[in-house]
Formats: sequence, structure tokens, C-alpha cells
Amino acid sequence: MAKYTLKCHMSKKSLVSFFVLAALIATFFAIWANRYQISDYIVLRGYTQPSEIVQLATDTTMNDTGRHLFYVKKPRVLDRTSFGDNCKTTEQTIVEGCYNGINIYIFKVDDPKLNGVEQVTAAHEMLHAAYDRLSSADRKRIDGLTEATLKRLNDSRLNSLVDSYRKQEPDSIPNELHSILGTEVRDVGPELEAYYSRYFNNRSKIVNFASQYQKVFEDLNAKVEAYDADLALRKSEIDRQQAELGTKASQLNAQKAEMDSLIASGQIGAYNNQVSGYNSAVNSYNAEVSETQKLIEQYNAIVQARNNLNVQQQNLAKSIDSRPSAISN
Repeated sequence: MAKYTLKCHMSKKSLVSFFVLAALIATFFAIWANRYQISDYIVLRGYTQPSEIVQLATDTTMNDTGRHLFYVKKPRVLDRTSFGDNCKTTEQTIVEGCYNGINIYIFKVDDPKLNGVEQVTAAHEMLHAAYDRLSSADRKRIDGLTEATLKRLNDSRLNSLVDSYRKQEPDSIPNELHSILGTEVRDVGPELEAYYSRYFNNRSKIVNFASQYQKVFEDLNAKVEAYDADLALRKSEIDRQQAELGTKASQLNAQKAEMDSLIASGQIGAYNNQVSGYNSAVNSYNAEVSETQKLIEQYNAIVQARNNLNVQQQNLAKSIDSRPSAISN
């Protein structure tokens, strides 16, 4: 029996079309695989980083990968007005920087006591850009690590911060946690530490910056709390003394009324018998009044000192709050 073989015939024209299609598909995948390199090249072509931006990258020990991600977002340090114009946010808390997917904006902080805020903000926002470029597998792994680290640390400040995001933008929590842990937490565990080394040569320097300016607020708050505790004790003592003085004043007034009655009725001897004791009690009373007045003066001086510290707190908070201030009429 004769055997037949199935043959496929392709014309030269069809063959050319096939190879053109294959080449187009290969080109598409090559462009997709290298999309960041291509887009970054276009963005950075002819771009020179401002010296303050280079300094922020240096201060935060960004390595070549970190610097590249930072620079490709053309970061800018802006004053309150410019920051508000470029950084639109619905957050009700203090915002020191933002990343809109294209650019990084950093709020300018002038107070030397808060040196480190701009550095931490720069690193924080760069990590947002890094998170955007993670593969789905990488992102899933890192999200698991950051969530586990948050639970392990069980830090009240971090938990409160995450809760604020949970109320406003719950979907942003993994991304925010990725930046917060990378810039503000020293002990993130070996796996996360190894991951963050993709972007920083010495991440601990960023954490030092964060601890440095956070301590300024913590120290002021501790002083205010110490003043409040002292004032509470002093007020209790002043209230006690004033209550005793009220009782003694009533007794002295009653004794004086009795003595006046003795004089009016001609009982001079009985009156004279009370004069010495009455005068002694009045002198004692007046001395106690003077002592209480001194306590009140001391109390008021401490209140003033406490309020001055509170103003310092408010001014420092305002200096890192990018939200626009109200204008008075």
C-alpha cells in the first residue's frame, strides 16, 4: 500500500510575513522586558541632578540602584506654597513628602533642630518608587515580611501610624509599611535588611536621622509632661493651703466679731484677754498667706515655662507641616 506524507507548502511571501511577525513579537517582548531602562534613559537624558538632591542621596547612603530610582523621579525640595501646588493629598496628618508615580517632592524644613527630616523623607519616597517596580512575586514576598515585622515589633507608634492609613487609604498600607520600616525601624530582621541593601549601603544612617529628629519631639513632650505632673502636685498643695486659710479666716472673723461685741458691752478685761492670742493668730495667718502667694507665683512661673515649651512643640510641628495655614481677615 502506498504511503502518503502530509506536506506543508509556504510561499516566500508567507514566510517573510511570518518572520516579520515573529520579529515584531520578539521586539515587543524585548521592549517590555527593558521598559524601565528605556524610559529611564529618556527621562535622564540631559538631566543634571541639583546639588541638594545629590546631597540627600549621599546622606542616606543610596547605592547606584537607589540613586538611579531617586534621580529618575527628578526629586525637588519645595517650600510650603510650591509643595502644596505639586503635592495634592487628602491626608489629615503632617505630610513631609509625596511621590505621584512620576516625580518625588520633598517639603523643605529650615529649622536646624529638625535636621534629618528631609533625608528620611527622600529615602521614604524613593522606596515608594522602588516598590512600584517590584515584580508581583517580589512584592508578595516583601509584603509578607513587612507585615510579619510589624506584628513582631508591636510598636504603639507604628501601629497608630498604620491605623491612620487603614482609616484613610487601606490599600496603601503595604506600600507605606515598605517605606516606613525601611527608613525608621532599626531591627527589621535579616531578610528585610538584605532586601533594603538593594538600595542603601548603610540603612542605619537613615534610621539615625529619624531617631534624631523624633527625639527632639519626644524630649519636648517629656518636659511638658514633667511640668504637668509638677503643676498637679503644686496645685493640690495650693488648694489645700487655701482651704485651710479659708477656715482660719472664718475663725479670725468670728473671734474679731466677738471681741468687738465685748468692747461694745464694756467688757474690757475679757476683751484684753483675747488681744494677744488674736494678734498672734493674725500674724500666723498672714505668714501663711504670704507663703501661699509665693507658691502661686512659682506655680504661675512654671505654667509660663510649660506653655513656652508647648509653643516650641507647636512651632516645630508647624515647621514640618506642609499643609497651608489659614489666612486671617
